[in-house]
Amino acid sequence: RRLGVDLGLSDFDFIDAKAINEVIAKDPGASKDLKKYGPETVAANTRAPDSDSGLTRIGDVPIYHCDGLVRRSKPLQDSDHASAPIVRIHPQTASRLNLAADQRVDVTQNGHTVTFDWAADERIAPDAVWLPTAQAEVAGLGASYGAIQIQGCGQ
Repeated sequence: RRLGVDLGLSDFDFIDAKAINEVIAKDPGASKDLKKYGPETVAANTRAPDSDSGLTRIGDVPIYHCDGLVRRSKPLQDSDHASAPIVRIHPQTASRLNLAADQRVDVTQNGHTVTFDWAADERIAPDAVWLPTAQAEVAGLGASYGAIQIQGCGQ
């Protein structure tokens, strides 16, 4: 609300939900104007970043890489949850990229290339690449959500 007011934008001057309900009660047609800020509108106007390969990176911060305390805990770093990052790709996308199961992949993002093991994973959306962030191996790649290229090593 404060940012909208400071920028002189309309429809950002509500203090609380009660004020919104009062506007709707006075003018039932106003609710359609308020919907322009709803999740359906945001989703409809969101698109994946442009990529030459048509791939988008998605990732998260692994549980034992989230802060300095857990990153320095030897027992936590020795657990399966702190293992080296692996690229996960939908099987259809892997097939389109002609990736062999025993082959490693070169991942390029933000002008940097790093080689990783990969696995086919049906839980990943087609044309998406899951690769975690906040690990030394991925530090130079860039944002956890963005355009990315993948190529099998030796291609």
